[in-house]
Amino acid sequence: MMPTDDRADAWQAWDESVMRRLEQEEARTVEPEGNSGTRTAGAQPRYPALRSRHGLDGTPFADDRSPLPAPTDADSVWARAHPGEWRYYVDPGADDSAVQNSNILGGRLADDEGGFSEVWLNPAFTPLPKSLRRDYFETPLELVLWRFVSGFGTVRSFITAFGNGEVIMVLREDDPLGREWPLRRFSDGSRVLRVFTASKRLPADINPWLRRSISGREVQEQICTLPGVDVLFEFGNGRDMIIMRGWELAEWWDLAEAERRRETK
Repeated sequence: MMPTDDRADAWQAWDESVMRRLEQEEARTVEPEGNSGTRTAGAQPRYPALRSRHGLDGTPFADDRSPLPAPTDADSVWARAHPGEWRYYVDPGADDSAVQNSNILGGRLADDEGGFSEVWLNPAFTPLPKSLRRDYFETPLELVLWRFVSGFGTVRSFITAFGNGEVIMVLREDDPLGREWPLRRFSDGSRVLRVFTASKRLPADINPWLRRSISGREVQEQICTLPGVDVLFEFGNGRDMIIMRGWELAEWWDLAEAERRRETK
């Protein structure tokens, strides 16, 4: 039986807030063909299917919302005057006299008609603290995860950093020894493992005895391979979260491992 104390009520309220925040993604996503067996019958996906469109070098989250500023009239004027040249965008918080590669978001290539034909996103872009609308990164994994969901980072960079890093999960109060994975079931029938990228991201009222560090590799190899299990990453004190399909994370990990084995032969 689940506990009925204040912490349980807080978790329930948190679950409900997560579901509300994910409704927009749920309304505009489609389950990929051939994977209906990975989710409970009737459950609706809440986030994009990435596997069918992207390999390890893809930047899937840049497809629908470019992290670059939208082109302005001034950009169009510049493009007409500089066909074949790149228009670069710099972190607005950077010192113009000392711009480094990590300050560059990316750029657009001007075509011959006053528009832009190509886009480049800088995988090494590192936002300055004053440019972020969130707490700054606590761990290297948080930076990689932020780049990934913002459109700068590739699948390869994320899955490698996750596999080599650690996250924190919270055990159930009725299972303090962790005999079972602390999966939570949402109202749509899906099961979710909630992980936190740093101790600072944990809710303040969490029992410290229930915190467990776990390697990303273990999550990918033991949890993501379970049918119908997804992973919810909390990496910004409730403001930044992303939920991903477990089977997709496991598949990316397998692809990355296969590449590493080929390279070491």
